[in-house]
Amino acid sequence: QSTLTNPLTQIFSGTPPDNVLIIVTARYEKALPVELIELLAREPDRRLSINKFDESQVAEFMRRRGVHLDDESLARVFTVSAGLPIYLQYLAGALLRMTVPQRNAHLRSAPALKGADIDRFHRHLWQEWEGDTDVVYLLAILALREEFTSSELLLRLIRSLGCQITLATLTRKIDAIQFVLKVSEARGLAISHASFAEFILEQTRALRSEITQAILAWYEAEPASDEAWRHRFRHLLDAGEYRALVHACDEEWVNRAWESFRPLAEVQRNLDHAWVASIRAKDLLAFIRIAFLKQQAALIDRNVEMT
Repeated sequence: QSTLTNPLTQIFSGTPPDNVLIIVTARYEKALPVELIELLAREPDRRLSINKFDESQVAEFMRRRGVHLDDESLARVFTVSAGLPIYLQYLAGALLRMTVPQRNAHLRSAPALKGADIDRFHRHLWQEWEGDTDVVYLLAILALREEFTSSELLLRLIRSLGCQITLATLTRKIDAIQFVLKVSEARGLAISHASFAEFILEQTRALRSEITQAILAWYEAEPASDEAWRHRFRHLLDAGEYRALVHACDEEWVNRAWESFRPLAEVQRNLDHAWVASIRAKDLLAFIRIAFLKQQAALIDRNVEMT
């Protein structure tokens, strides 16, 4: 399941298993099951809160990221960020490539968090960017894919959604929002923080269906690509195309997965998606067939562990 819409902490209901001693999560409290939220309320000592940075720590944070500011600017950074590390990360990324006048203007316009959460800053960014269709689609695609995506693939997907954009223009717009992105060694792009990805998914929910269809069309055109192997079934499930997913998950697909040396965990995850689809499609025969495929994969996994 998606780690954004179904975080790992959701699997715990009531008392965690005996072999789980510590659960560490940096997510919002609402990402926890109700039982764990109630447990924290009854036993507050279980909650370990990390304090926000003080002024000296903010200065050190900026210095380590190559952002050298005068005392007045540092004071403004502290006031604006309220010492919240995630906001400081955004500010450092934005300020790094700016001139001094640009930095001053940016800090004057940046919203101060005070008692608010990071979504106040997210809303500020959205107000700046929501009028740019290309940027909206760019962020929505990255949030929906939940993985690193090359500029070339982003260009192809955005164009397929009706946007007339060149690679040069896309590159320029990526540069403008670089401070909310992370870059892989292969130069793939992804949204830096889960909280911002969740915010973007909420703001662009009306685009979710057409973007999913564009992604699926690309997977269909490139069935042997690494990304299609990893994510096609997840997007079919997300799109509600249960029959298509059940049909795609056949013995031939499994054989091709083994022949292509696909990771066992990936195969099992895709079988899980197909199994869920068979349930939602109310297809008993497919449910039984995929159950046997899951059993086969589990036996292979067990034999690999024993060797």
